[in-house]
Amino acid sequence: MKPNITLHFNALNSQTLDHSKRNASEVSMPFGETTLIAIAEGVVIHQTFSSYLCFIDILEYSLDRPLKLNYSMANTANMLLINFNSISKCRDESKTLLFEVEEPSCCMLLQQQGDYIADYEAGSHKIILLTIRQDWLSSKTTNFPLFTPLISPTQAVSTPLAQLPKCPLTTEIQAPINFIKNPKNHSENRQENAIYASLFDLLSGYHNLLTKKQYSKSVVHKQIKAAFQKLLDENFSTELVDDKSFFTNQLRISETELNKFCKEVLKTPLHRYVIDYRLLRAFKLVIFSDKKINVIAKEVGYSDPHFFSRAFKKKHNITPEELRNFWKGSRKPLSS
Repeated sequence: MKPNITLHFNALNSQTLDHSKRNASEVSMPFGETTLIAIAEGVVIHQTFSSYLCFIDILEYSLDRPLKLNYSMANTANMLLINFNSISKCRDESKTLLFEVEEPSCCMLLQQQGDYIADYEAGSHKIILLTIRQDWLSSKTTNFPLFTPLISPTQAVSTPLAQLPKCPLTTEIQAPINFIKNPKNHSENRQENAIYASLFDLLSGYHNLLTKKQYSKSVVHKQIKAAFQKLLDENFSTELVDDKSFFTNQLRISETELNKFCKEVLKTPLHRYVIDYRLLRAFKLVIFSDKKINVIAKEVGYSDPHFFSRAFKKKHNITPEELRNFWKGSRKPLSS
């Protein structure tokens, strides 16, 4: 396969490394080409290899400051992204966020032809990207039915970048990657067979994780947050949301998992999040409705309007009555 991705580095210097110097790379590939690229933000080691079934890009960034990298897709392509430690985001030309990685994971992508921007935080990043031959992948829908949304010609994908859930780098994923790291397993005339076997094992491992719904932490947290927010939206005016067991029972998670979710995703304890949510709803009702303050208090879950007013002022530094008076006084009539 031909390379499909062009990385537009503002390179200060670059050099091709021979086999004896490839120990500079932490994920050394025993075949292909290795380029050391010096950029203003740090250093990049880019390894590439072309086979019949896939084109392999291995990227290692050592950045002392954030990098904004423009890159281009020559053709629409299916890719398997293996992220070892990168924290990065992908955006389109309008800077709309399309994809982000924040933990070790594996993910199948379908990215359309076009120009994109990748944002990398300062630090170390290691990524393997396999651009897979589409006709071969299409022929494997029987083996990998969960890939169908991204590889079937009958599927219309309107977004510039579509993805399947990210899964953790378990042994099912790590073992096939070893073919890249271990040159003892490869001779020149057996590379294609080795790549075929390893690629098939990689796809099988990832598909098995999808089948078991063994997703990475960020995916699980995203699912929990959507369900959590729906429960809160529907029940914030009741006493149900004051009880952790309501959420643990509805979300089917333990109290320990709920506490961890609140700490890592909500960034605040559950009771504080519920209070802030109620008072935000109250803030909007005070401004955009003519309901009495005691009615608003009850609607957002406060049975005592005096307690509500104290909590409101503590949160917003203004009482509900003062906010309403200020808002009414500051509004100007529309011009006729």
